[in-house]
Amino acid sequence: MSWIARQCRKAKSLRKNMKLAALARGGWASGAALALGILRGQGVDGLRRGLAVLVAQAELRPEEGGFAPGDYQEWVRRYDTFSGSALTRLHRRASGPELAAGPLFRLALLPGETDFWDRTLASLRAQVYARWELVAVAAAGQGQDPAWNADARAVLARHAGEDPRIRLAEPGSGLVEALALGECPSGECPSGECPVYVGVVRAGDELPPHALFCAALALRERPQTALLYADEDRLDAAGQRIAPWFKPDRNPELMLAQDMFSGLCLLRAADAAVVGGPRLEFGPWLAYDLAWRVMERVAPEAVVHVPRILCHRRGALDRDPAPGLRAAQEHLVRAAEAGAAYSSAAHSGTHSGTHSGDASACAVPAPDLSSGLSVVSDPAMSDPAVSGLPRGCVRAVYARPGPDRVASILIPTRDRADLLAACVRSIMDRTAHKGYEIIVIDNGSALEETFRLFDALRGEGVRIVRDDAPFNYSRLNNNGAAAAKGEFLCLMNNDIEVIEGDWLGEMLSFAARPDVGCVGARLLYPDGTLQHGGILRGVCGFAGHAHLGLPRGAAGYFGRAALHQEMSAVTAACLVVRRSVFNQVDGLDESLPESYNDVDFCLRVRAAGYRNVWTPYAELFHHESASRRARAQNGTAAMNEQDRRTTRLMRTRWGALAEDSAYNPNLTRRSCGFDLAWPPRVAPLSLL
Repeated sequence: MSWIARQCRKAKSLRKNMKLAALARGGWASGAALALGILRGQGVDGLRRGLAVLVAQAELRPEEGGFAPGDYQEWVRRYDTFSGSALTRLHRRASGPELAAGPLFRLALLPGETDFWDRTLASLRAQVYARWELVAVAAAGQGQDPAWNADARAVLARHAGEDPRIRLAEPGSGLVEALALGECPSGECPSGECPVYVGVVRAGDELPPHALFCAALALRERPQTALLYADEDRLDAAGQRIAPWFKPDRNPELMLAQDMFSGLCLLRAADAAVVGGPRLEFGPWLAYDLAWRVMERVAPEAVVHVPRILCHRRGALDRDPAPGLRAAQEHLVRAAEAGAAYSSAAHSGTHSGTHSGDASACAVPAPDLSSGLSVVSDPAMSDPAVSGLPRGCVRAVYARPGPDRVASILIPTRDRADLLAACVRSIMDRTAHKGYEIIVIDNGSALEETFRLFDALRGEGVRIVRDDAPFNYSRLNNNGAAAAKGEFLCLMNNDIEVIEGDWLGEMLSFAARPDVGCVGARLLYPDGTLQHGGILRGVCGFAGHAHLGLPRGAAGYFGRAALHQEMSAVTAACLVVRRSVFNQVDGLDESLPESYNDVDFCLRVRAAGYRNVWTPYAELFHHESASRRARAQNGTAAMNEQDRRTTRLMRTRWGALAEDSAYNPNLTRRSCGFDLAWPPRVAPLSLL
């Protein structure tokens, strides 16, 4: 193709993307302002890339069809494979002025799959970004570590002889000395801030050619980054890419529960040095341990996630969980000593699915919180065949508030005495935390059996608040909150049924933490399938429930249906929040009478600076709005129109196109099962 033809094609593409970007930004004026800012800072090529990213993120293109959701090889071929010309162009850009003052990456090579050392080193030498160094470090000293056999030493010596960036650590030296933490390359620190980042690569793992380039680009855009991590997949015995792990952005609860730093993870050397550097005794959990020690001292915005596969991992997932559990426990201890609202226990346990009518029943053996420290192992989690989780996932157990800290359980209802009676009875019979009151908000009940139930409930200490106005879920809960006496509010549907005793204590343990806003529970349909695993914004419409319909006991996508995590929103079918936070954001919005009022509430709580958390260890049945479905049978069209108006309002208020930080742009918005997006909502590799 001639030079003129290429320029014409670029101009045509640029014009098309400008139009789409203008639509995505709300009009030509805002779109033009965005384009002008990019053009001034990054030039024409930067404008082309920036607009492509915006268009991809906006997902104005419909997702392609005709592919199996899990056809990862086809996905890789289409969206994660470089053409020769694109790779050549990337080489030129990586060596150009844009990254002339880019960071230096100092990487430690640790033993792993020793048969594949050559491939690991070759993948590093193939990086388009050239400012890196690699030091090979023995876990025990080169004479004692069996991974440092003659073949491995020969491979290392050959690569070191061909590339001066590769060297072997001095015998007996630790990682701190080997990585020269805190030392700045000559002349590279004019501002006093050393642009050096350190990381760990395990023998057998491979980095794609653009891995360090993408990291350098992200660090250029976010120069205050202290910790950068990326997505990863695995290589099978034949070298084929499998099992992509597309991770969320910074998510402290999930990051503690599982090792999200196992792929490419880079830490600012100055911060790593301050906390004492990496500790070899943590073995395969070395990055997890160091990452947490760094995260404890940096601002949340200093932790950056690159939503691209930047590491292909090889080898068994079956690693000793003990060092990871120790690292998690030490983090909780440091956090407690620093005055954070942490309890002091980490379990290597998962949800056991235990049913019990005993008020003291807990799904996981309870630690002795009074002693300050305890670790309880649960075989259900330590055995991947049982839990579906990698070994080493942990559960942090936070201090349960005492019975003097009261939770007001608010239950709106209209008739359906059968549902309400079952709900209240399950609370009274099965709730271990005794500091609660129940307030029923009666929205115009008319049946005699309902009034008889109310009389009986009053005799057991339940308060009844009457509200005869037309149904408005937000108003009913606001009225209930106004009558509440508790420090905490628990919003609950009348078709909820408590399963196990610790549900309220578990939710209160999070809600009591000063940085946490809303806390959601794991809700099951009566058949045991998952109804609520947290709410994802922009999925299945404006918002959808993660892992909807997942079988009970299944761990979900990389454990996300079985581990604590931060979510943008949780359902108000069972939601706990401090009353002070509820009042701070003026409660639920009464202009949202039916749907999305809980999502809107959670997003306002989040905007006020709090984190919303979902816990799988508070498990309840949800009979899915049975009373509302019965009332709506003859008003489907009207309700659908109300839903459409509500959706338009939510899109106007919160935006329809922004990515959810608890999700990943490589995962589809069409379903809630964490399937691949066709195409992903990131810039194509050809536009890097």
